[in-house]
Amino acid sequence: MAVQKGSPWLSLLNRERIPIPITANESTDTVVIGGGIAGLSTAFYLLHDTDREVVLLEANLVAHGATGHSAGSVVASMEKSYNELIQNLDEECVAQGYRELRSGWHLLEEILEKIGQKNIFHRVKGMTFVDSQKMISSMIEEADRRAAIWGEKVEVVIISNTSANIGGTREVESEQLVPPFNLKNKGYTAAMCVPAGVLNAALFTNIIADYLLDEYPDRFHLYEKSRVRRLRLGDEIAATVDRNTVFADNAVLCTNGYIGMEIESCEVPVSVGNIKAKIGFMSGWYDNESPASASFFKEHEKSYYYVTNHPYSEHSLTTLGGPEKDLASGEQYNPQKIYDVDAYNRLDIFGRETLDDYSRDMEWHGLMGYVTDGIRLVGPDPNNPNLMYNLGCNGIGILASLAGGWKVAQQMCGITLPQSMFDPCRLANIDQSD
Repeated sequence: MAVQKGSPWLSLLNRERIPIPITANESTDTVVIGGGIAGLSTAFYLLHDTDREVVLLEANLVAHGATGHSAGSVVASMEKSYNELIQNLDEECVAQGYRELRSGWHLLEEILEKIGQKNIFHRVKGMTFVDSQKMISSMIEEADRRAAIWGEKVEVVIISNTSANIGGTREVESEQLVPPFNLKNKGYTAAMCVPAGVLNAALFTNIIADYLLDEYPDRFHLYEKSRVRRLRLGDEIAATVDRNTVFADNAVLCTNGYIGMEIESCEVPVSVGNIKAKIGFMSGWYDNESPASASFFKEHEKSYYYVTNHPYSEHSLTTLGGPEKDLASGEQYNPQKIYDVDAYNRLDIFGRETLDDYSRDMEWHGLMGYVTDGIRLVGPDPNNPNLMYNLGCNGIGILASLAGGWKVAQQMCGITLPQSMFDPCRLANIDQSD
């Protein structure tokens, strides 16, 4: 059977909203640039928690970037461990970042309630697996850190006789250390159990867009097919799309890894030169499994894979991701291009050795934006305070996007929030303890 190309999430949208590009100059309070989950979450809280008028500019179509090409995994995690993060950042700022990630759960429930779509989200027990004894102690330490910060137990289970005298863990037999879907490779030694969920982020984001257009017709304007070519910073923001410009008091960058936007300012924004474009590769197959989410750290590969299962049309869909490739400097991402055949071969090898009934029925890739230090940017630019950020998915972005949108809205209300590892000042070498 031929492999289906392209994101399975976008094919489920059945969107009725006609894309409207900007055709005239406009003035507004805030211009949000980027129409993925970060941009729509930011717009949601700006409209919900402030009286500001908002214009959102999307280069293509809402949720057709990273949001529409992800695994749809909802989990309060980072790709870096707590111990890695505190090597270069203030420990309390890291702890605050963990609290902000966890707050995304409440924000997700709040938005689902508002838009009347609780049924599109499914909570599951997430599991993070490791395949070496050396990684167990690091996993236990990570679990203990999370438990201390969040005030709730984070369980670690290990295979019996893997290692002696490991406190704070629960021992199980090898055959019990399995996620909800069938795990064929029994080479994993331990797993951390965390709250997780699965969500069609593209559908969720488009429903938010429709909700905001209906709820705030006088305060919210959405323009798709409106790529910002130039952003001028100063006392007034000017975001130019071809021949038309949006003038605003401030701007929020919720872009991903795309290039081609020139920024004019007296002081260089900290994001310039600090966003890396990466391509993430995924495969998927139809089955009849229950919703599930798991990730797998492979020590010898120095990499990890992630698997989710979602309800999908009349069946369910399991997705597998992990391999990434840097986009060449200055290169424009092309969704139709074949970037790395070997990435799908790696997915096949992992899938066949690890999961029962693996079959690559479909494959797709998408553009992701990574901050160079691997940590999201949320809040005002230290050199240009009327430029704000909610960007840098760093591979795990749903809850972080929601938390970032809420935080930006509170900051625009003048509310002082605790310092966090997500604050952009860290890229300007500004001491976060000041």
